Amino acid sequence: MSPDDFKKMIFDKGWTVKEVAERWGIKEKSYLYHVIRDKERKEHWNDAVKGLPYIIKSN
Repeated sequence: MSPDDFKKMIFDKGWTVKEVAERWGIKEKSYLYHVIRDKERKEHWNDAVKGLPYIIKSN
């Protein structure tokens, strides 16, 4: 999965990168950006983003 596809999946499910980092217990969201940009990231990261639930945000 490309970095753009990874981010798109996050956003398409209604999340921000910051929200995903908080949900996954990642203290520094910059680490998650590093994971996103890594074209050779471990497959479990791709599985994790695929498994995120869809959320609906109210205005």
